[in-house]
Amino acid sequence: MAVPAWVSVAGILGTWVIAIAAIWGEKIRSKIFKPKLQLSLVDKQGLATFQTIPGNPPKTIDARYYHLRVTNGLAFPAAQEVQVLLLALDKRGPDDNPQRLFTGPLPMVWTHQQLHPLARTIGHKTEAEADLMFVREDVLQLTPMLLPNHLAASMQGETHIWVTLVARGLNGESKPLRLRIDWDGLWEKGDAEMARHLKISAVDVRQD
Repeated sequence: MAVPAWVSVAGILGTWVIAIAAIWGEKIRSKIFKPKLQLSLVDKQGLATFQTIPGNPPKTIDARYYHLRVTNGLAFPAAQEVQVLLLALDKRGPDDNPQRLFTGPLPMVWTHQQLHPLARTIGHKTEAEADLMFVREDVLQLTPMLLPNHLAASMQGETHIWVTLVARGLNGESKPLRLRIDWDGLWEKGDAEMARHLKISAVDVRQD
């Protein structure tokens, strides 16, 4: 019994589909499906802790760290080789508008960096945190992985800045996160007290 022509054609096409899926399947999936990276501030109040200042003897002082969180809103695929990047730093100018001080991208440090690779895989159940900055009684300091000479990462006294950041991987990136940071230069140890002195708010990237 002769095999209908369409059956032969279907068989050939099926073989080609299987071959293409085997060779280029992952690339095809990566083009169609992308992770949904999201970048946010963990807590406006920050985390009260302490720092040890080298010396003879060493000195322990109070500090407060502020962190960023990276998540992936989709079960598939995982985001590959992700870093949090500082895209821009602005300060408040004489007209109260942002004035550009620095343009990145500049990688930020993962919280407990020694436990993680420099670039991380972010799956659906991963909650990765990166350091944004710390503040103590004498300074507010951004905490990127590197400190270029033209980045004024340390600020003393009353400070009004904007930072723009993004979580970026090989196969996707988050929407930019722009934060306005206002510090009156005063320090108190308590959460509620410090929240009156240092305020962080997310602003629309397009506003500035």
